[in-house]
Amino acid sequence: MRARFGFLVVALVVCVSLGMLFSPGPSEAQIGASRNFFSPLKVGDAVEIAYDNSGKVVLRTYDDEFNKSKMIAKVTDIGADYIAVEIKSTEPGSKTAVNTRYPIHSILSIFQVTGATGADSTGDTPAPVENQPAKTKTPLKTKKTTK
Repeated sequence: MRARFGFLVVALVVCVSLGMLFSPGPSEAQIGASRNFFSPLKVGDAVEIAYDNSGKVVLRTYDDEFNKSKMIAKVTDIGADYIAVEIKSTEPGSKTAVNTRYPIHSILSIFQVTGATGADSTGDTPAPVENQPAKTKTPLKTKKTTK
């Protein structure tokens, strides 16, 4: 009985040791202490602020010249659980700016849009889509057969 109990203890220690030896270590993202939800942004970055259907904030940054005019807000402070932005007025000649702080739970996502997204390769604006009435589908007529 004692030999059997000793064997079980040794087997348990070996299994735990092997499990610890072959378990994966922390990933690159887990090692860096500065990696958090706001890590794609830094103070001074220009961002576009939008809202989704549920009222959550969506932050976007663009790297193409066509969409740079959409980024009217500038990141002024980043905390562990909030981001502060300064939103410039869109009125021409106005120097009005509003400082706003968004808590992390009110932000849905941060998008970094790269590449030419708003214009074709010639730099022209895309053609507008015309509003046309939707085509309605008529139900198929089937004949009822009886035997």
